[in-house]
Amino acid sequence: MDNLNLSILKENFKKTLQNTNKTNFLLAISGGIDSMLLLKMAKLIQNDTSYIFRAIHVDHNFSSNAEEMKRQCSDICDEYNIDLTIKKIRLSTNKNTEEQLRNKRYESFFNNMLKDEVLVLAHHEDDQFETFLYRLFRGASPKGLSSIKEISERKNKILCRPFLQVSKKTIIELSRYFDLKFVNDHSNNDLSYDRNYIRNKIVPSINKRWENINKVMNHNIELQNNYSLIVND
Repeated sequence: MDNLNLSILKENFKKTLQNTNKTNFLLAISGGIDSMLLLKMAKLIQNDTSYIFRAIHVDHNFSSNAEEMKRQCSDICDEYNIDLTIKKIRLSTNKNTEEQLRNKRYESFFNNMLKDEVLVLAHHEDDQFETFLYRLFRGASPKGLSSIKEISERKNKILCRPFLQVSKKTIIELSRYFDLKFVNDHSNNDLSYDRNYIRNKIVPSINKRWENINKVMNHNIELQNNYSLIVND
């Protein structure tokens, strides 16, 4: 990763935040490689802007290394001098675990957002592909297949995803460039969960056969978004 590419990514990151028309941001961090790079990029632009950053970590108490992930978030936020909020969630039943964790996680995010604060998430290009497949297999409509947006709104809260056009490969390269420390969530290896199966089994097979599939999928997702807009009209 050379300095030119880093500068471009830094400016794109800053531009995405600018497009929210807000200055206060809550960074959702897990301790994994994606969110640790998110935190690093926020730190890099903090001195160049008037932006105010906080961070939140949701402890699912679900992964076998949950404590290690929480410590990672705490240590890096201390190093960067970024305020960190840690919240715990618990599942009410053993059914629909993935959906429950996701809903409770977002509920925790929203409940801890300040007025006029934007939630910043580390979703990237590969997550977009996974989401498309996940929703496709569940029989989603064009609106669902239009997948996640760089800037969106949910429950009157603004969500921002500055990495959505960045590949996982680039995130790994940047993390090595910065020599970032991170913790891999052990629960991501459990193939009984649909997203993990898609990420670890289906996507690698597709990428191996069709090297430019991400560009194709991005185009397809844009088409689904256009179809959805036409239906709404």
